Amino acid sequence: MPKLFQKIDPRWILLTNHTLLLTTGVLFYNLNRSVWQIVLGLTAAIVVELGLARIFNKEQNKISSRLLSAMIIGLGFLNLTYSKALWYYPAGITVAIASKYIFRFDRDNHIFNPTGFAIVFAFAFFPFYKPLIYVDSFLVATYPMIQVLVLGILATVIAKRWVLSLTYFLSMTVGAGVLHLSGRHDFMNIMGPELSVVGMIIPFFMITDPKSSPKNYRGQVFWGINYAFWNII
Repeated sequence: MPKLFQKIDPRWILLTNHTLLLTTGVLFYNLNRSVWQIVLGLTAAIVVELGLARIFNKEQNKISSRLLSAMIIGLGFLNLTYSKALWYYPAGITVAIASKYIFRFDRDNHIFNPTGFAIVFAFAFFPFYKPLIYVDSFLVATYPMIQVLVLGILATVIAKRWVLSLTYFLSMTVGAGVLHLSGRHDFMNIMGPELSVVGMIIPFFMITDPKSSPKNYRGQVFWGINYAFWNII
């Protein structure tokens, strides 16, 4: 890897990707987020992150790192879920950030990807309410797909998680091929969504989270196959 890339925090790439998706989505791709939803969601992200960092004594001297993490989680949740309710985004983002402080392997690593945990939590536990997750708000628009693909590859290479993403896509391809040959599903019915904007966000930006994914290549291969298996099931 070039030395220039070694100095880049991959979180900056996630922030760039999520910010561009939200901005272009609202302006050009019918991503229905109101100004108040965005403001309240991102405000909650910052307040909760700084508050819990203080409570758990986590990088209090690195405010910029805490803000970067908060913005990535907030923007990710705003991009991947949809609701008309004003309370939904602050609540979901609060759950996301709290999860990485509560469910931990150790002081430096958490068990779940925060955004993914919050999406599942919202479906399961928000009372009398079922949020709608956008399968792909951007349809098959060329620019967002290229953006996620290019920035996703760059982020996984810098974070040294490219083996995980590659294993996932190869496993999905094999699984889709088997189901196609068995006559159960058409190949593109399975792989098409995986190549969409949101379909690529998950293997490039979520399951490769350095704080909740394996560091060694053997672990990444196992995790990539495992995730693809359950996705196909």
